[in-house]
Amino acid sequence: MKNEMDPLSRMKEDAKVANRRLRKKWGMVVDSRPEFEVLSKTAERVDKMIKSGNTRAEISGYLNVSLSHVGRVIREYGLPRKD
Repeated sequence: MKNEMDPLSRMKEDAKVANRRLRKKWGMVVDSRPEFEVLSKTAERVDKMIKSGNTRAEISGYLNVSLSHVGRVIREYGLPRKD
């Protein structure tokens, strides 16, 4: 069965994820790339609100979530997206 990744490939993929996470933690510049192709309902609402000109603070107040959660959604989904 050739579908399974060999140990070296798994280690390389794990290292890429760990390196990206640590670079972000240490404050280094990390390219922002959307990790998810399909938006969640919250991400869709945040995207629509950003496009209409709302700030992160306003969005967190409207959706009753923390400011850091709004920032995380924006970063994880690469918002605002151009459709």
